[in-house]
Amino acid sequence: MRFGLLGMLEVFDGERRVTLSAPKVRSVLALLLLHSGRVVHTASLIDELWGENPPLTALTTLHTYIYQLRKAIPVRRTTDAGPGEPAPTGTPQPQWLRTAYAGYVADIPPESIDLRQFESLAVQGKQALDRGVMAEAAGLLRAAQSCWRGPFAADVRHGRALSAYATKLDEEWLRVVEQAIEAEMALGLHREVLGELRQLVMEHPFSEGLYQQLMLALYRSDRRFDAIQEYQCLRRNMVDELGLEPSRAVRQLHEAILNSDPSLDFRYADRPRPRPRQHSDWSAH
Repeated sequence: MRFGLLGMLEVFDGERRVTLSAPKVRSVLALLLLHSGRVVHTASLIDELWGENPPLTALTTLHTYIYQLRKAIPVRRTTDAGPGEPAPTGTPQPQWLRTAYAGYVADIPPESIDLRQFESLAVQGKQALDRGVMAEAAGLLRAAQSCWRGPFAADVRHGRALSAYATKLDEEWLRVVEQAIEAEMALGLHREVLGELRQLVMEHPFSEGLYQQLMLALYRSDRRFDAIQEYQCLRRNMVDELGLEPSRAVRQLHEAILNSDPSLDFRYADRPRPRPRQHSDWSAH
């Protein structure tokens, strides 16, 4: 079984897509997957589905949704059973969704959920970045990025819990992309990241971190005038929309570019080569 949360909610049994059409059933599954391996209390599920005014039948209805999930998504197969085949007679079949005290637990291996893969790769990539192993960091962080098929549970109705996590995850995704670009720029790949950075600043017009990366990448690509223009674009966005000047760090970078400060020049230490970009199992789906 494979479960996808990064983009549309998807469930695969081998190569077969499992269809879950009921909106609230999909919301229940999304919250259970988000907290896989941990108890999700019935009160949390009811709050996610109905907010502050649940119907009197909420608990009974929730039990129906849990039953529908168990029916739609088969129990975990043993290694002796092929895709779509029942397990041998008499073989105990562990449920992927079990009842716990005051709630339910989705017992799903982390490698079967794209969100868990993203989180693991992101942590490993940040650790490599902190160690200064830039080629490894770039590969891991790009692999994390490749898990991303779109916004978190994009086709699922978000209550309070899912909505809060979606916002947090958007920020984490952007942080992973910035770290990947940082690693690749440390490898001298300034020209290679320009197109991606230009697209990112269009989508995030107040992100000073992205603008700093874009300005530096342009400067090191012998495009000093373009780097200065990007600063002016950021300043215009911030003054017109927020009434704020760019931060001191951005202003200092702008000043250094104006003065062609030698500290901005890129210097190879040992001319390391970046590893080929890695891809997750979900990048092809």
